[in-house]
Amino acid sequence: MVTKVLIDVSTAISRSSRCKEILRAVLTEKVTNSLNLALAIERRFAHFGDFK
Repeated sequence: MVTKVLIDVSTAISRSSRCKEILRAVLTEKVTNSLNLALAIERRFAHFGDFK
């Protein structure tokens, strides 16, 4: 039981560390293209098809 808890804690810490790495990489990357909010929204919802 103690071993399982230790493994679970280790896995959680590992996942947490990986999430922090991913967020840090994404949030600190330089954006070279200008942000087009309308285009980003259109792409995000494109799979729903044409709607108004």
